[in-house]
Amino acid sequence: MDEVESRLTTLPGGKTTTDVTKSRIYRDAVGRIRIETKVPGPGDDPILMIQIVDYEGGFMAFLDSASKIAHRLVIPMTKLPTRPSFAFLGGPLTDRPEHTTIETEDLGRQNIEGFEFEGSRLKTILEDGHSVGATQERWISLEIGVVGLLKLDSPIAGESTSRIQTLKREQPDHELFVIPPDYQIEDSRY
Repeated sequence: MDEVESRLTTLPGGKTTTDVTKSRIYRDAVGRIRIETKVPGPGDDPILMIQIVDYEGGFMAFLDSASKIAHRLVIPMTKLPTRPSFAFLGGPLTDRPEHTTIETEDLGRQNIEGFEFEGSRLKTILEDGHSVGATQERWISLEIGVVGLLKLDSPIAGESTSRIQTLKREQPDHELFVIPPDYQIEDSRY
């Protein structure tokens, strides 16, 4: 599947800018995830960032394709997760959680890319009990284990939207979830 994330930032003086990031996400039947994202690099050359999460194998790795190094973080697991692993969940609703309460609203169901998703809206209510600090809208499919749409509106972080596209049921090649043999592995632990 593909994910498109857009962030709207309001600059001093009221001018706004929009940054768009596109990622390709692969998820297999056992819950392994691979995320490929192109980010701006030096000059006009984008850099491909690759992250692999393998609960069954007990690791998360960031692949540096330029140096052929895999930065692998060992994930201590006593058992595999019983719920689906989600490709993205978004950030916090506020940076001051001790001064807020969170209200949840059920948004029902909607079809995204041919699959059914259940929606909810989370609002942080600030200490005065009336002002909304941030709002997060999230559409989740427990059947396939992905978040299909995530919207965040925050006075601190601005507005952002992450949406999946081209969602397919086919099983990806297992080699996508393996650190290539020509990569040097640098391990670290929590």
